[in-house]
Amino acid sequence: HGVAFKIEEVPLSPDFVKVYDDSVSLWVEAMQRFQEAAELIDAENRMKKTMWGQFWSSHQRFFKYLCIAAKVKHAVQTAREAVKCGKCVVIGLQSTGEARTLEQLERDDGELS
Repeated sequence: HGVAFKIEEVPLSPDFVKVYDDSVSLWVEAMQRFQEAAELIDAENRMKKTMWGQFWSSHQRFFKYLCIAAKVKHAVQTAREAVKCGKCVVIGLQSTGEARTLEQLERDDGELS
């Protein structure tokens, strides 16, 4: 009655790769629009720090959940097989490191290098 731990690599479907690539394009465009808006209103550094902190936090959350979504079908199949074998299933989700990104934004005046 021991505990087993397993990390599985889930291959991405071509459909998911397209969704991911399209999402990247949208975020690049959004970043350009935010930069233009900050220049148009001549935003002060403090406002830019806040704006970019919110932007990059949202960016990381979006891609975190997009990547999790890509694994759901496989996780459900794996869990169902384990339950059929009389096992108890625990699924862990990993963090994106959002807190560390926010710390870097704070140190570097809202810029990511």
